[in-house]
Amino acid sequence: MPSLIITRGLGSDGGQFLVNRGFGGTIAGAPYIYEAVAIDGRHLRVIFSERVQTSYALNAANYTITGASDLIVYSVTMETESVFILTTSLQAPGQLYQVTAANILDLDSVPI
Repeated sequence: MPSLIITRGLGSDGGQFLVNRGFGGTIAGAPYIYEAVAIDGRHLRVIFSERVQTSYALNAANYTITGASDLIVYSVTMETESVFILTTSLQAPGQLYQVTAANILDLDSVPI
């Protein structure tokens, strides 16, 4: 299952940020999480490598965020067909998290 490992911390200006690296899925041409960035302590912007089917990407159950303390994904909203905002339980500064998306299809119905 493709995932993205992220580290959440505080920038020099006090702002929150994520250091991240994405990687491809197991199927050639499959979508994957390209980037994830903390907006604040309860919201995470997830950017996919391509446009995905919104009905799947808007399902909070299709995301898991694990770490020393796992996060709950309460809801998902759409910015574009490749950018989604996850509302989560409180993220801890400096905590290492792994974001995993599953059961999400691109516009050609290729799964993540």
